[in-house]
Amino acid sequence: MNKLRSFLKSRWDEIIVLGVALQLILWAITTGNLVIILAVTVSMIVMVLMIYGISERISARRLHKSLGDNIAFQVSRRGLIFTVGKQTHTIEYAIQKQQPEFIAVICTDVTENQATEIMAKFSDDPEMARKRLVDPFDLVEIRATTQSLIKWLEQKIPKDAIAVDITGGMTTMSIGAFLAADEAQIDTQYVRSNYDLNNKPVVGSQDGIFIARFSDSGEITQ
Repeated sequence: MNKLRSFLKSRWDEIIVLGVALQLILWAITTGNLVIILAVTVSMIVMVLMIYGISERISARRLHKSLGDNIAFQVSRRGLIFTVGKQTHTIEYAIQKQQPEFIAVICTDVTENQATEIMAKFSDDPEMARKRLVDPFDLVEIRATTQSLIKWLEQKIPKDAIAVDITGGMTTMSIGAFLAADEAQIDTQYVRSNYDLNNKPVVGSQDGIFIARFSDSGEITQ
């Protein structure tokens, strides 16, 4: 397991390029639609350039620790940013465990209803919760949107009290949000769940996994 973690940490950029970009381009080709092929190919080229750019900066500065350890829920957060997919149980679980004062959700027109429900359960105060819609294939937009939400939270709370949860949404959304967080040196996390035979999450099986952690500060919750 440790060898696997070390491999994933050291080769994450190649894994994303081969596992995500190439697969999306191949899918686009199978549609036979020239517009889709061009749009996806251009988006993937931009993604690859962004990934390798950030990878080089990470290698150069070596400031953060990519942990892969399941202790993210042990660190309280005053602000959380989520990418939103159709299943919201991981977001609700993270909010329950980490008790943030502020949240922001990044969604698409397909998952806007889920994002709205999350915000309604959390707070009806626009100063406490924000929602932003993005094009799930536009990495530049996703990255910029995440950056703006990070800046919004930084005006209210310290940087080390913020985390970006990239569990939900499409892979491209998670990548864009991660890139923005990594550039801003904001912690990122992922919620891991076990699923039953009906593809339903097993209650109590959730773990908060650190993708990258820049600070050791933060109250450890029991």
